[in-house]
Amino acid sequence: MTATLGACERRAAFSECRSGATAVEFAFIAPIFILILVVWIDLGMTLLEQSVLDSATLRAARSVKIGATTTSTDFKTTLCAYLYGVVPCASIKYTVQSGTSFSALSTTITTDSSNALTNTSFSIGSGGSDVLVQVGFTRKLFAPWLSAVFGKNGYLLILSTVAFQNEPYS
Repeated sequence: MTATLGACERRAAFSECRSGATAVEFAFIAPIFILILVVWIDLGMTLLEQSVLDSATLRAARSVKIGATTTSTDFKTTLCAYLYGVVPCASIKYTVQSGTSFSALSTTITTDSSNALTNTSFSIGSGGSDVLVQVGFTRKLFAPWLSAVFGKNGYLLILSTVAFQNEPYS
């Protein structure tokens, strides 16, 4: 009876045996690939939410600009209608301020410990007023260890800002 030899046993030196090398190499590289995949997913979600928030902010600001929206409730209703469920409407915070010139409007934002906007107000002014709209929401990062680079206490503030002059409505 003749015994069949394995791939490594047929080789002259043990150092030439490579069976299992692929599994070991994969074990070294797999965590890096998984890390990159998690970062890509988180970045993709952030960019999608930013894009949807920008679009909704532009549309809601347009309704303020033409005088169709005059109350905070109407503004939030218009804003939430264009979020398409991608961004949770309940977590939206906004500041709408008006003035006689853009230099008089404050672009400073303040946040709390969960990185949510705290300086919220609603003042659309009148026809011809300069208006600054800032809309933001806080999103929990998918991977908490990304917060050291991108967020505050594991939360990321996604903010959209629009500045315009109201139409001369009365």
